[in-house]
Amino acid sequence: MRDLRLHDNPLYHVGDDTSVDPVQCFPVFIFDDHDFAPRPSTCRPQHWNAVHLGPHACRVLLESVQDLQQSLRHRGGDLFLRTGSTVPVILQLLQDTQATEIVWNEELGIYEQERSQQVLDAITANFPHVTVHTFCDSTLYHPDDLPHGAEEWERYAHPERSKQSKKKQNKKQGKTAKSSGNHLFDRHETPGKSSKNNLVDLAPTRFEGIPPIMGDFRRAARDKAQVRSCLDTPSSRIDYGTMKNYEMPTLENLLRPLLCLSDDDNLIMGLPHSLIRQVCHHAIQQHDTDCKDNLYQGIAHGGETRGLQHLQDFCHHHAATAQRNLACVDNHQSSRLSHYLTFGCLSPRKIVKESELQNQQTNAGDCNWLISHMTMRDFFLYTCLATGKAFYLRDGIPVNKKAAKMIVWKDWQNESVQLWHQWATGQTGLPLIDAGLRELTQTGYCSNRVRQNAASVLTKDLGVDWRAGAEWFQFLLIDHCVGANWGNWLYFSGKGSDPKHRHFRTVSQALKYDKDGVYVKMWLPELRELVLSFDSEAYLRPWDFSKEATRWKIPIVPPESQYTLPDLERLRAEGRLINS
Repeated sequence: MRDLRLHDNPLYHVGDDTSVDPVQCFPVFIFDDHDFAPRPSTCRPQHWNAVHLGPHACRVLLESVQDLQQSLRHRGGDLFLRTGSTVPVILQLLQDTQATEIVWNEELGIYEQERSQQVLDAITANFPHVTVHTFCDSTLYHPDDLPHGAEEWERYAHPERSKQSKKKQNKKQGKTAKSSGNHLFDRHETPGKSSKNNLVDLAPTRFEGIPPIMGDFRRAARDKAQVRSCLDTPSSRIDYGTMKNYEMPTLENLLRPLLCLSDDDNLIMGLPHSLIRQVCHHAIQQHDTDCKDNLYQGIAHGGETRGLQHLQDFCHHHAATAQRNLACVDNHQSSRLSHYLTFGCLSPRKIVKESELQNQQTNAGDCNWLISHMTMRDFFLYTCLATGKAFYLRDGIPVNKKAAKMIVWKDWQNESVQLWHQWATGQTGLPLIDAGLRELTQTGYCSNRVRQNAASVLTKDLGVDWRAGAEWFQFLLIDHCVGANWGNWLYFSGKGSDPKHRHFRTVSQALKYDKDGVYVKMWLPELRELVLSFDSEAYLRPWDFSKEATRWKIPIVPPESQYTLPDLERLRAEGRLINS
């Protein structure tokens, strides 16, 4: 699911080193029923349901699969489609094709790793002669290249702390080298598995000692590991096999479990079935839109073909002028590459390669920020692997333990449920937050700046369990990635890797990043229709402007709490906090 491309994909290079006949290849994609059906939520498993892959992400997935199938057909092959539960489908495929090898790319997350282990166990038990190859190809740095063990992580993260005598340093390096072998298993051996298998080691113990702070991780990864070269598209040596294929499912079929929710079904995240169906219909409508006219016009479509075009266009024409901190109103204020990364339509190495090429051509470093974002993304993905189930617990994995202990989550009583509903549906009365949730509902996307503010309000102002926000974003996001989404929610809730315990003041944020109200007016038509004032700030804090402000919902948090102290003092001195 996370490797839907031909470029830089080791799955299509397994047989490249053979000197005999070409390897016969059967590319397969499985639409696993469990990915689209409701399941118990993480934060309220006895009361609510959640979904692994939401409607907008389903749309991009389907478009990406369609694009890959077309690319393979152009090369004389095909992408063979199956639906159902992954394990029995794979066992049937092995029987039908008489395959001697099976290869897949690992996905990073507890649910994903459990499924991978189930597949591996089933193959080992039923087809012991089949060789299994696994890759980890969704990160910038390969896991084999990162430091091994706490001592080596520390040495690369904090080199200044390692100033010792040459004798002691050599002795320490020797011990590190010796201990590294205990953490990194040979590529042809993994404990408890046959030596014929070639399995990437993604066990939490492999990442023991990984720095909990982003800057330390980035320094260690950059100094220890090298970004591997991008692989070319598949060689002509591949002999694509043939077998029975099945029709591509429609988006309506994939979303049927959500479109057909009954009154007896648990609510998805405690929200009305009508809202869930509304999100589905938005996704279906966008899927039916002619993508040729919308590549850079606001609708994000999936697929390697579009991803490569968009990457080149953005790096060459927009990266230098992108205003990444703004509430985005077009595709050029942000890279809009995240959904291509999510489904493996682009590899992070390809993004870095294209960025470096552009930097060389301009000699200006215009794309350095894109390269930096790829290492930031790696931090969350590897933290997800290293921390296991703790990554999903309410108390999280806080770096600032003192500040984290001061956070008290509200019990799920009537008041907190009501606050949750208002936040999730964009009815907080805070224009920046409501615009962001409306945009997410309709498109599956909003800028990182808006996401940060929304997370801050839910957790810091409303005191609602951060996991509810993470799961609702998982349902809505077009670019949902377990590590990136849940890791960022941990970070901004105060239960993760942020040592500063930051609290966003959303009105001040809007005054800074959407000063003319362009973004909020785009997504809040009821606000746009209010003729409040000629002052653009009226759209960012409507409760302070004229009698017509009474038509606007008073925020569910004290408005004064959403200003920085300098803004609050300035507005008070100017007499512009009318209703405070």
